[in-house]
Amino acid sequence: MKVFKTKFVVTGAMIGIALSFCFSALARAQEDDKVVLKINGQEIRASEVAFAGEELLPYLRRLQAKDRYPYIIKSLIERNLMAQAAVAAKVDKSDTYKKIMRYYQVKALRDVYLNRHIIPLVSKQLVRETYEKEKKSVKPRQRAKASHIVVKTKKEADEIFAKVSGGEDFAQLAKTRSIDETAAQGGDLGSFFAEDMVKEFSDVVFKLKPGQIGGPVNTKWGWHVIKLVEMRAVGPLKFEDVEGNIKAILIRQKIQQEVVKMRKVSKIQYLDPDLIKLNEIAQERKKQKEKKSP
Repeated sequence: MKVFKTKFVVTGAMIGIALSFCFSALARAQEDDKVVLKINGQEIRASEVAFAGEELLPYLRRLQAKDRYPYIIKSLIERNLMAQAAVAAKVDKSDTYKKIMRYYQVKALRDVYLNRHIIPLVSKQLVRETYEKEKKSVKPRQRAKASHIVVKTKKEADEIFAKVSGGEDFAQLAKTRSIDETAAQGGDLGSFFAEDMVKEFSDVVFKLKPGQIGGPVNTKWGWHVIKLVEMRAVGPLKFEDVEGNIKAILIRQKIQQEVVKMRKVSKIQYLDPDLIKLNEIAQERKKQKEKKSP
């Protein structure tokens, strides 16, 4: 049972995470691409290790640093041995193989194009300028740290309010009387902004001073007695903490701008009946949106 509202946190890191993985590998691939091992005479280069490292990143994060490189090499050996067996079995002559290769060839061409022609447009200076511009529009926000005790009735809440106001230990009362899942932690809710909580709860918390007791206040979870532990003004994050996120967002914006230009000079034909219908719906929505725009 929580007074936290359900929410999703979306960051630039989420938007750009796949891009950053790919582009860092591409950058390394342009450096000294030495041969690191041979498998039945087939050369495996540093660039392949870099690409495999990016692809295997979710698994590598679970390993200690010293175990990551051997894991990548082991994966490359297994992959190449299977690929060599596939060639021996003439799998590379099959239609399935050709279809898969066509898909990945397009993807590889796109990735290299972005790395050479789009990514360089997002300089550190542009990232810094974007940060400074956004920083000016970010107003300090109040973040509270509080604890609460939740009971079923107002009578119980009034009783508890009187006890903590009289000096009884809040955390101990929370452990013995609260019906909320935070009871084991003495009612500790951690830190939160006003919008993280339901309105009736926040309205009480953000009028308190540190150390003060508030309530009782009723929500759908029960009656709350609240203790404000700390109130702190939170400003914009440091540049170093958000530089990667901002860069990822700017890269995504540059890609979208480029795609818009390309679509204007390209002929795209929808042949599948479902695609034709979906495209018509999309175009109609676009027209309606343009009519509403001032």
